[in-house]
Amino acid sequence: MKVKVFLASLTVVAFVASSAAVAAAASAHLSCVVGGRVVDSITQRPIGGVQVDVFDDGRASHPGRAIVTTLTNDNGNFSLLGLRSGTYHLEFAKRGYALEIVTGLSLGPNERILIGRPFGMRTAIVTTGIGQSMETHL
Repeated sequence: MKVKVFLASLTVVAFVASSAAVAAAASAHLSCVVGGRVVDSITQRPIGGVQVDVFDDGRASHPGRAIVTTLTNDNGNFSLLGLRSGTYHLEFAKRGYALEIVTGLSLGPNERILIGRPFGMRTAIVTTGIGQSMETHL
């Protein structure tokens, strides 16, 4: 009986240890960080509330679906945590501004990137008239 209890305890300890190893390995793969700042391209003032979407360019399943989304804070800063190494593109969106897309962001294992130059978003001005086509000026 003692042998069975000992073997059962040993099995539980081995399972917990292997689960911890898998969790540590998984967190090591999700340790890339990207940060930056978004400003108005004309006034250079920070833009809060900009939606920043991250798309994994190497992911075959669910193309076109953002894998991580965040918003810029009042100072225009954003931080994207828990990314895997790979190639990504970022999309910046806010009503009243043109959609901005940054492509070719390549991350290595455990890489942390702070984009030093702010992303400048351009104001989108839409004009319409009765019976006329809509034009967008940037």
